[in-house]
Amino acid sequence: MITINLISDKILKKAINLNLLIFALIIILVMTITMKTPSAMGDNPIKEEKGLYSYSNKDFSRFLKKTGFVNYSVKAPYDVSRSLDGNELWFYIWSSNKVVFMACDGIIKEVDLPGERTWSKRSVWFNKEHQVVAWIDKGKVRYSAGIANDPFIMSTVINPCGGYFVKKILQKGVEIHSIEKPDSSLAKVNVLGTGVLKLFSKKDMVYLFDYDRKGGPLKAHILKKQGMKLVQKDIVIIPRPKNSPAPFYVEDISAWDDNVLLIDVYDWPSKSKWYVFNLKTRELKKIGNANNYGFYLLCNIIK
Repeated sequence: MITINLISDKILKKAINLNLLIFALIIILVMTITMKTPSAMGDNPIKEEKGLYSYSNKDFSRFLKKTGFVNYSVKAPYDVSRSLDGNELWFYIWSSNKVVFMACDGIIKEVDLPGERTWSKRSVWFNKEHQVVAWIDKGKVRYSAGIANDPFIMSTVINPCGGYFVKKILQKGVEIHSIEKPDSSLAKVNVLGTGVLKLFSKKDMVYLFDYDRKGGPLKAHILKKQGMKLVQKDIVIIPRPKNSPAPFYVEDISAWDDNVLLIDVYDWPSKSKWYVFNLKTRELKKIGNANNYGFYLLCNIIK
């Protein structure tokens, strides 16, 4: 009789433990289904804090329609940028000739674009106060300072928030100018000779990214503002994972650390890849398949 009771107790304990396990698995499954986990870089969930965010055209279209901008379409010409500190996304909606500023705190501002209607990306640049600092009009780059009206060519590069721009000087590299004083050169930089890819700035630093069209590495020219000039402090070579004739370029740079977001382009059916390169440690790390846009932001603005 004692043996039978012991066996019964063991069976009962196993049954209880099994039921507890099944219950725990059900809870985990329900939480997984109901939790909101939009995709960030690769398969990592987006956190509601500063970090690297990835968005598709459809993400932008759904978000803008939800916030009342129903005329926005993923098929229409558009452009998206961020503010200098990563607190805002700026949507250039060419079909309506407007720009929409959307901030982490939910504040939305809509501004008409100056000049003639254009279908060109990056044809208008704003500062952090949402004031126009440069725009393309009738084939020329015009500046709010009213001093220079430069012919627009592909080598004219203006950083996303409009602080600086590049003029290409044939066989002598490039010159960096300030938007506030467009007629005055701040620095001359020797480049690879095949072009300038991107220009960024943060605080008193300026980052000029040079590239090799033959599929080789990127070169980062790091300059610091000293008085009325920019002084080159470092040159960093960013290796390409594998040589290719397809583009390899900088998508964004972090406003709070030394990370740079890169995209290594692959032709269909292969998927392009995101990489992060740290300018200080020189570490290159693959983080997943590339989406349409990647930004370093202080929050997930597209909620």
